[in-house]
Amino acid sequence: MSQHIFNEQQAGLQLVSSTNNHYFDSVQPSDTPDPELIQARLPMILQTSLDIIQVIHLFDNEVRALIGYQGLSYKHPALNEKLEIGSKRHHRCHYQLEIDQVNIGELELTRNKKFSTAEIELIEDLLCKLVYPLRNCTLYQKALSASVTDMLSGLYNRQAFDQGLMREMELAKRQQAPFSLLVVDIDNFKQINDSLGHAAGDQAIRSIGELLKSMLRQTDTAYRFGGEEFTLLLSHTELEDAMMVAERLRQSIAELKCLNGENSFGFTVSIGVAGHRESDTATSIFKRADDALYQAKHSGKNIVSSGLASH
Repeated sequence: MSQHIFNEQQAGLQLVSSTNNHYFDSVQPSDTPDPELIQARLPMILQTSLDIIQVIHLFDNEVRALIGYQGLSYKHPALNEKLEIGSKRHHRCHYQLEIDQVNIGELELTRNKKFSTAEIELIEDLLCKLVYPLRNCTLYQKALSASVTDMLSGLYNRQAFDQGLMREMELAKRQQAPFSLLVVDIDNFKQINDSLGHAAGDQAIRSIGELLKSMLRQTDTAYRFGGEEFTLLLSHTELEDAMMVAERLRQSIAELKCLNGENSFGFTVSIGVAGHRESDTATSIFKRADDALYQAKHSGKNIVSSGLASH
């Protein structure tokens, strides 16, 4: 595998590239589209969207025939963005994309035959057209994420929950896919604040946020609904399975120890669970989960309830 680094000093762009070519084949296909025409129109096309995945699709649509690759993959782990187009093949060009020392993802092209020197140079020229639109998408995505993120818990906020619940409702209707909703409330939260101080209450909220992010699947989403209350959307999860998830979560939180100065403290939560029904609206499924939480609170706290029976 040969390694090389391409630097565009004026743009502040770094493309860290690796290719498994052992030699360069300089023969270009005779029916290749006009590279100059594509390079001229590419920046304008890529600036028509601020969605990262859409921009990568637009890039692929323009340059696939020009380069003649079979597979394209892109990922930006920090933004949870990932895209696979076509099928992965043996020979590859892999790029770590950076601009002004900001990571904007990794892109890889693969195909059956080796990439020539001329093709690699052309790919890097085309990537120079891609990085600025990608940077704009990245900045937009980060700003968008900040607007729906609760800074204390690190989870999504109430606005994001409303959007997420509607999305799950639409998927359930379109794909007949189950999902479940959990409403989680810290027990005796006012007592924590009154006896230990608001810093302790904040620490409890942060601890739950960290735990939820570590325990949930990538397809599940956790939100700080408000105050000491949290909501979770469990995709493709029936009520019975959601009850088991909720019980594991209840036990894990009960075992947490939070630092408050030199002292530590623990706390518990009550959880209400509702599984989606065909007749549900966003309001009705939330009401069932909230009613189940109310039942858990009035059954002694530190309990998981589905509203049908306490556990």
